[in-house]
Amino acid sequence: MRKLIMFGLLVQSLSGLASEPYYTWIDDSGVRHYSQMKPRDAKAVLVIEERKFGYRAEQSKQESQLPEPAKSEQTRKDAEQLDKDAKKTQQVIEQVNRDIAKAKAFRCEKSKQNLQALVLKNRVRIKQPDGTYRYAPQEEKQALIRENQEIIDNNC
Repeated sequence: MRKLIMFGLLVQSLSGLASEPYYTWIDDSGVRHYSQMKPRDAKAVLVIEERKFGYRAEQSKQESQLPEPAKSEQTRKDAEQLDKDAKKTQQVIEQVNRDIAKAKAFRCEKSKQNLQALVLKNRVRIKQPDGTYRYAPQEEKQALIRENQEIIDNNC
């Protein structure tokens, strides 16, 4: 019986430790701190929880109302660098798009010139890889006309 009473007192004293109030705050670098003593240099929230010994504690309402940590200097610099990188990337994309538009315009004009020559001339002379020239047969000429018309449709 005596052991049972001692055990009951022990459990009672331990359950008191589980429900003591404490302070919580977030420092400038974003680290959450807990203490039984209120800090002097930080805005802390007093958390008073009544919970049973041995049960998992859930986040208290007071603790969830803590302010977000202030951005540190390094975080601010990182954000500025990301903004600069994003602007540079956007400029590169715009330049690539301008180059593509120029290439399409050039290919369009060249294909129009080729198509005009293919239609107006009866015989089409084609330069070979070895530097010599040959005349294209009528079937090849028609294939070149279709190819140039497709290029014009896609680029003009």
